[in-house]
Amino acid sequence: MAADISYAVQEAVGNAVIHGNLGLDGAMRASMEELRQFAADMERRLGDPAYAHLPITIAARRHGDGVAISVEDSGGGFHHPSVRPPASAAAGGLGLTIIRKCCRRLRFSRDGRRITMVFG
Repeated sequence: MAADISYAVQEAVGNAVIHGNLGLDGAMRASMEELRQFAADMERRLGDPAYAHLPITIAARRHGDGVAISVEDSGGGFHHPSVRPPASAAAGGLGLTIIRKCCRRLRFSRDGRRITMVFG
């Protein structure tokens, strides 16, 4: 279970930083040029105080015989029912798929800014 928690929290925090606080699009990065542009956009946003200093909140609490861990970003949120698993691993966007596989239950709240994962 510890490995599942570690993988899921790592993915959730990565999503919170990249897509939430930095506001970078989760669109496919199939080509090297798209990947270069994504990296340049990320670097630019990390240097911009309007994005770079936004907080992320991580909280954990007992949930029955397991634990519930929440990760909340300061971004604009997202419409979670519209997020579908990618057609292939090469397309990217596997974060939520990994999280779903690692936890017993997954819930979104605060307009998609908070993800709560239940383990155990």
